[in-house]
Amino acid sequence: MLPSDPSKSNFSSRLASVLMEVCLPKRLVDPILGDLQEEYLDQILPELGRFRASIWFWKQVLTTAGLYFWKGRGTNMAYLYGFIFFFIVNAIAMALSGNGAQFLNLPSMVIVVPTAIVLGIAATSSASCRLAFRLTFSGTIGITTDSIHSARRFLHVTGNQCLFLGLIGFLIGSIQMATNIEASAFKEVFGPALSVNFLTLLYGVIFKALFYSAEEKLVNLYLEN
Repeated sequence: MLPSDPSKSNFSSRLASVLMEVCLPKRLVDPILGDLQEEYLDQILPELGRFRASIWFWKQVLTTAGLYFWKGRGTNMAYLYGFIFFFIVNAIAMALSGNGAQFLNLPSMVIVVPTAIVLGIAATSSASCRLAFRLTFSGTIGITTDSIHSARRFLHVTGNQCLFLGLIGFLIGSIQMATNIEASAFKEVFGPALSVNFLTLLYGVIFKALFYSAEEKLVNLYLEN
């Protein structure tokens, strides 16, 4: 729920701003949010009260963000559809293996993805990270070539880090297996342990593919035209 003045710094208003920045051209974010906040304070809040007014505000934010996202450039929607299709195909392949749950391992995912993003930010900047995700899923104008290169560099570094971290996780798991599996239990333990061990490498390859696709999208849209 929003406070009486949604323009104040708070989690809800910041979340709305981030959502708008991802889906809308940057030049429109402040004017549209400003109009929504002004209408919220002057008309909606006195008429509906805080709870219903907050619902109205978020409905407007989500509707506006969704419309602009849907009306974005064709390549943005194509990338989104490709992103969804990629996961659907992989999910089907995992399910057809007979036990799709064996491909889900949260610790392995945490080792690869959040760590790679943190290292990508460390190598570039948090602004490059935000811009990279915004340009990947929505269009914008007025972006300098240097900013595009910075966003591309974030995607490149983060994708490579996914591969490196996946390999590191695999090697760590291999060392643990070689050290801790007793000969008497090798036959029963080795197969399941090796299966889990490969997951960090699998996640690394999957997310490298996604970051590589996003990187090439930026090159195609902003750097080769």
